[in-house]
Amino acid sequence: MTTAIEINNMEYSWPGQSTPLLKIADFQVERGESLLLQGKSGCGKTTLLSLLAGINTVDRGELKILGKEPKTMKPVDRDRFRGDKIGFIFQQFNLIPYLTVTENITAPFLFSKDSSIKADHKELKDRAAELLTHLDLKIDPEKRVTELSIGQQQRVAAARALITAPELIIADEPTSALDDDSADAFLKLLFRETEKLGSTLVVVSHNRALESSFPRVVKMEEINV
Repeated sequence: MTTAIEINNMEYSWPGQSTPLLKIADFQVERGESLLLQGKSGCGKTTLLSLLAGINTVDRGELKILGKEPKTMKPVDRDRFRGDKIGFIFQQFNLIPYLTVTENITAPFLFSKDSSIKADHKELKDRAAELLTHLDLKIDPEKRVTELSIGQQQRVAAARALITAPELIIADEPTSALDDDSADAFLKLLFRETEKLGSTLVVVSHNRALESSFPRVVKMEEINV
């Protein structure tokens, strides 16, 4: 089994800061793993996610995502790599309010190099509808996302992250807006869909109640020195 994420002697500081916010000597995630990265607010979890997604790049050391080093890529290539290989579930969902459910779910294809899929609008709509069914979301796909409940918006955000069949799925506090029962149900659906795709799943949360749901839990304070 090869690694999905590999970090060696990595450091990252916010611009203008002399002390690194992140200093990680050694950390790996194998392909196909489901991992919870747990830590309190302000410990650098979200910053690490921005590096894993290639939004920011490391100052020193090595960070490989699916065998690639984002810091060696041009910004446009990082964007394409993210669009093709990584599904991201944001804490605040980041849905586009003036678009429909289907339009939000299929938005990642705007950044995909797969022009044949991009051009086939019917196939995209069919994929979106299939994901809505898999995520037990019985709603009108032509509704604006602003008309949905928080729990429904969360599942639309998950469908958007899954639609490109990404090799790596990253979720930032994905259950923070949900009650315990809804959070448990959402995680089960996310695990099921991730397993179907054979993807690697990294969930970041400060909520220790999620630990029992994951086969592997890593504490930020244990890897970030």
